Amino acid sequence: MKKLILKTALLAAAMLALPMSANAVLLGRDINGGAVLGSDSSAVFLYDDVLNVTWLRNANANGLMNWTQADTWAANLVVGAFDDWRLPTLGPVNGTSFNYNFTNNGTSDAGFAATGTGWGTASEMGHLFYVTLGNKGFCTPGAGGPSGCTQQAGYGLSNTGPFQNLQAYGYWSGLEYAPDPSVAWLFGTSSGGQGIGGKANSLYALAVRSGDVVAAVPEPETYVLMLAGLAVVGAAARRRKAA
Repeated sequence: MKKLILKTALLAAAMLALPMSANAVLLGRDINGGAVLGSDSSAVFLYDDVLNVTWLRNANANGLMNWTQADTWAANLVVGAFDDWRLPTLGPVNGTSFNYNFTNNGTSDAGFAATGTGWGTASEMGHLFYVTLGNKGFCTPGAGGPSGCTQQAGYGLSNTGPFQNLQAYGYWSGLEYAPDPSVAWLFGTSSGGQGIGGKANSLYALAVRSGDVVAAVPEPETYVLMLAGLAVVGAAARRRKAA
């Protein structure tokens, strides 16, 4: 019986030591930046430990907006002690310049990508959809070459993870389309498509900030050290004044 209990304990420990799957990297944070389960009712933020960004858990906090409204909303957003929010961004998948040609496997910056790879970490929304949440794009990757499109079974926003109100619709990025200032990049969670659209269109917005909110909130002992430091400075100032 003791051997059975020991084996069970060792198996449980081994399972806990295994690396988490690609769609299990969202860590819950409460309004004060404390660590909680992502599905916990107190979770307000979701930290992605791969991208090192913190998402607002409510993925539809302000309804449909045009690009200017969405960009302004994110920039002025204050949740808890945090006011450094923005819209998700993206960079060229090749690391140098954007490729606007359509591909079905994420080798260009427009079109669809493969589940588990997305556009790497170049696209925050693409990484969230394809890698973190493990969803599939509309086109089967590589079918008929990277420029072809064969509908993929099970595509779309089948997994929303611990997010609240994540819509199967278009979401704005914070990046304007360089060739035309009236256009901005967007991501379609209904199909997994990344592309561009006129700024006058009404889409959703998901707020994100760089880093982890846990690191951004001073621990209680930090406050103690700060107060002690201020006390020392104040005492020194009083001694100088008395002298």
